[in-house]
Amino acid sequence: MCKPVLDKLEKWTGEKKKASEIKIQLYEKELEFIEAELCLEEVVEDLDEDLKMREKEEENLEMDLQEDKNRSVSAQQEEKSFAKDEEEEEDVTPSSFGSVTQDEDPTKNDGKGNRSAGAPFLHLHCHSLPAAFFQQ
Repeated sequence: MCKPVLDKLEKWTGEKKKASEIKIQLYEKELEFIEAELCLEEVVEDLDEDLKMREKEEENLEMDLQEDKNRSVSAQQEEKSFAKDEEEEEDVTPSSFGSVTQDEDPTKNDGKGNRSAGAPFLHLHCHSLPAAFFQQ
């Protein structure tokens, strides 16, 4: 009578042991899945952060490009207005000041030791000199 009870007890404990080992394996698998899920969540969070940073960088680049474009457009407009102002200045010559050649200093030599031909009083003095003076 003891032997069949002991056999049944051994069989029952063996089955329970097997079931416990299977449960342990299932728990281990479930733990691996949970760990993998946590890792995936971390990766997704990191990717989201990277995406946000890249979007900000792209936004900054677009803003910089827009600023550069605005600067170049304003620089072109300034150049056009400067050129227009220069054209207007060139078109308007003040009549009271005379030309540039009239403003030159009459005491300057022309490189040959002669005084400038455009000196205003030279003409008057030349008429008063005898012709022999010029024939030297």
